[in-house]
Amino acid sequence: MKRIIILKEIISDLDTPLSLYMKIANYHWTFLLESIEGKKQWCRYSIIGLRCNQRIEIYKNKITFFKNKIKIEKLKKIDPLFWLSTYIKKIKQTFLNMKKSKTILDGGLVGYFGYDIINLIEPTIKSYTQYDPINTPDIFLLRANEILIVDKYSGRLTILVNVNIYDFKKGLERIKIILKKLSLCANFYKSELYTHSHKTKTQNYTLKPIFSSFNKFTFQNYIIKLQKFIYSGDVMQCVPSQRIIIPFYSQPFNLFRALRVLNPSPYMLFFNLKDHYVVGSSPEILVKVDNKTITLRPIAGTIPKLSCLHNEILKDYKEVSEHIMLIDLGRNDIGKVSSAIRVQNQFLIESYSHVRHIVSTILGILKPKVDLVDVIRATFPAGTISGAPKIRALEIINEIEPIRRGIYSGAIGYLSWNGNMNVAITIRTAIVKNNKLHIQAGVGILEESQFKKEWNEILNKSSVILKAAVIAIVEEKGEKV
Repeated sequence: MKRIIILKEIISDLDTPLSLYMKIANYHWTFLLESIEGKKQWCRYSIIGLRCNQRIEIYKNKITFFKNKIKIEKLKKIDPLFWLSTYIKKIKQTFLNMKKSKTILDGGLVGYFGYDIINLIEPTIKSYTQYDPINTPDIFLLRANEILIVDKYSGRLTILVNVNIYDFKKGLERIKIILKKLSLCANFYKSELYTHSHKTKTQNYTLKPIFSSFNKFTFQNYIIKLQKFIYSGDVMQCVPSQRIIIPFYSQPFNLFRALRVLNPSPYMLFFNLKDHYVVGSSPEILVKVDNKTITLRPIAGTIPKLSCLHNEILKDYKEVSEHIMLIDLGRNDIGKVSSAIRVQNQFLIESYSHVRHIVSTILGILKPKVDLVDVIRATFPAGTISGAPKIRALEIINEIEPIRRGIYSGAIGYLSWNGNMNVAITIRTAIVKNNKLHIQAGVGILEESQFKKEWNEILNKSSVILKAAVIAIVEEKGEKV
């Protein structure tokens, strides 16, 4: 059945993405994607997904498709990524007015690809052999048929609805209902969070992990083991990671609110997926496709923000070597699906709330007949969270890490029906499930790596989410803390 896109644009300069989400999308199967950069502070677009009635869950190669609360299971023998590619093409062909739309997202699939789908991309990698403490899907995608796109530069809000061509009147009615909800006041949350003005309530409040995948001693042993692989020529770099789990009794959305204050990033994200929540502030894209232009932006080379002058990191041989290695790896990945590859803005220094990174941009033009799933196959997982050479680094990670990575170091974002895609690397991101907060961080190990420095880097990367969690918990308890 043919489908159409219905758009309604209004002025909404008095609302924020947060207030809009709370007014109209504070339910299960919804999401908020927001961009905040350090220099400009507010990027142009935020995307709010209203309740999605259809979703795709893939776990251990088993596809489960939900449509209007009806559960349909597919056979395990089907390649999930091939099935997903076919599904996207099928839906895309049903739209009549796709070419007329100029929005960044015309509806599509929004969600995450977990790290453990590597076995679908590299069959030689043995996946699912480690302990899984959380049991979330490997792929979780919401089909977004009703979305709000906030243009923060112009103060305009676009309401977008996908409907069957015979349901045009129902689509208009949905827009009327959305407009009515937008006129309401948001009173679901207190307006105040205990952030910088309430340091006395948070500075002495600590969260003790109930689980850690390794401690300081075992991490030191991992580095010794990894450097033996490096000395023997197996790999040039490998990126091990640490998972910690802490008790968390608070509203997950308050965690997001605190995180966006403490660590404003290009990829702020919040997903309410009923039995678990995804909350993050990733600084790095995995890959972006916009009008056939494909972009990778490797971030590699990290140093604490307060430890040195702005450009001091470029004098660090280890950090610069790591970045050069990952530029080469990114060019190799992007070359599988694009042509006219070039590197621009090489070795930029970008500052975030707690760290500074070296950043470069790699661009290419998408080859004919290449689809969005092909792009994910080519670039997943990012070299910045695996290592180089990538396949051998992935094998070593599976060997030394005791638990499955799950969502960590995968990809999260949207695949639009119009052929655009924007997915971030799932770092600086946490999952809330069963009153537990799962946090994971990694660090690149090279021949020159020093144990103390790398251990401090992992702790520093995890610290911002821990601080946000303290704020959210204090907010929940109020004056009792």
